[in-house]
Amino acid sequence: MELPGQTIEGGGTHIHCEIEDDDMPMMHEIQGNDKQMEKLIDMFGTGKLLVGESSITIDDDSVAEDEASGAMILSSQFNPKKKVHNKASTPWNQRRLQNGGTTGTKPVLVVKIIDVNGRQVSDPPAQISDDIFGTSGDSINVVSQFSACSMDKLTIVPGELPNGVASSVMPSPGVITVNLNIPLDDNSDNAVLSAAKTAAANKLGLSSLPGPYEQVMFIKQGCYPTQCPYAAYAYYNRWDSVYWGNYHKYVSCVICL
Repeated sequence: MELPGQTIEGGGTHIHCEIEDDDMPMMHEIQGNDKQMEKLIDMFGTGKLLVGESSITIDDDSVAEDEASGAMILSSQFNPKKKVHNKASTPWNQRRLQNGGTTGTKPVLVVKIIDVNGRQVSDPPAQISDDIFGTSGDSINVVSQFSACSMDKLTIVPGELPNGVASSVMPSPGVITVNLNIPLDDNSDNAVLSAAKTAAANKLGLSSLPGPYEQVMFIKQGCYPTQCPYAAYAYYNRWDSVYWGNYHKYVSCVICL
């Protein structure tokens, strides 16, 4: 997502997949030759590929993983049209697709990321909670704007702790912090997000996210060694979104995702 005054490099359409066999599924970008990528994008446009629902069978000899970026690189012989299965195949995407749509009450969890070197956004959990949920008097926040835009049909509420979890885990309504054992430096977005998901699930005593939450927002200080090429990002028909710096404060940024 691009905001006024910000130049975003590396834009365009990117296709990511979720590997079913992962204990905590990680999103991997799919890369192929121009013909393969055009075919995949066309399949989304015609409904032959369903975002967040279709699965693609890829043999080990049809793909190679780029160790640096985690991207899945298709072999030149791979034909996407012959490998597509249109069915919801994982609990993670099923959870997002079956959450009752865009009305009703939606509990949201916010995860503040602290990397192994202590890098984190400067705002404490209380400020983040106020910016998003208006818990300390902020009148223009994510809750108020979703309510206004939906004519009071959609209610965002701070996610609560699962039963049995100590109240200290969530120092402010809807917000927890997680400490990663990896640095933001030289780690891909996917690696940081995967580590944050695992840390958050462990801290909350859950086997995996999203657990009882309709949406989970992750906030990190930034990207290194260069600036993040986005304000925030999310996936269609998914429950997770990522914001860097202060972009979680931009209500328009959160709503657009």
